Amino acid sequence: MRVRSLEIKSHEDARLEMERIGVDPAGIRLMTPKQFHCNLKLEGLSPAQANVIKQDMLSIGGEAAIAKGAVSCEVKTTGCILSGTVKQFLRLVEKLKLQPYGLSGLSVSINEAVENLYSGRLIFKGRTKKWDTRVRTVVMGILNVTPDSFFDGGRFFTKERAVERALEMMDEGADIIDIGGESTRPGSAAVEKEEELRRVLPVVEELVKRGIPASIDTTKSGVAEEALHVEVDVLCDVVVEIDERALTVVLRSDLLVGVDAVRWRLTRFRLAVAAAGELTHTAERQHSRRAVR
Repeated sequence: MRVRSLEIKSHEDARLEMERIGVDPAGIRLMTPKQFHCNLKLEGLSPAQANVIKQDMLSIGGEAAIAKGAVSCEVKTTGCILSGTVKQFLRLVEKLKLQPYGLSGLSVSINEAVENLYSGRLIFKGRTKKWDTRVRTVVMGILNVTPDSFFDGGRFFTKERAVERALEMMDEGADIIDIGGESTRPGSAAVEKEEELRRVLPVVEELVKRGIPASIDTTKSGVAEEALHVEVDVLCDVVVEIDERALTVVLRSDLLVGVDAVRWRLTRFRLAVAAAGELTHTAERQHSRRAVR
């Protein structure tokens, strides 16, 4: 006799493993949802919503963790961490469909999240748009609204030329336009927040007005906040110099965050020190969904 751990990452893995030991096909259908364990984090719940979700999840054998003050309604909002099998989550979805406090709508999001975990899909989801990489490769057009970028510095430095180039890139197949107002070229001069905003904000506003998905490339929380107000979908930071306040901006929004993978590894410790607990966790989670540059 021997014992070994079994890693199952997909429904196909589960089916093959059970077929190998001769499980009945009907049993395979019943057992597959039980072989996947999921952890989901819900945010921005009222105490009433959190308490109902927790009780429903516990009643079907799953686990749920909410803020200490949620039971007594001492907090205004709380997060909720749910743990269970896929089958338990599917049962939770059915329960929540019948509950008040807007939980019927939340059940749809939970169902979608669970389905996506093992579907092989990678979806980039911004504030207003989402892109499914299973359909095709997502293309980001890079637009430098600077006088000194190494590739196109000065060519699209005015709002008119920048918007014109963005439209050209969309016609050429881009899905989103990344606008940057500060060069990362070696030896380039730093740009003050006000100057960076003067360069990029008019362009971002015009693209959003035209329904074009926009990304802001910045290391400054002040620029990120202003871009947030005009509904950019993505915050990009190619040098990973993003400050703690910018991480807070991200937490308050639905922004997708894109960072440079190599430099991110070099600065994770700095971020862990600068941003406590939830901020660090969120930044690392967003890294796993980073936009391709």
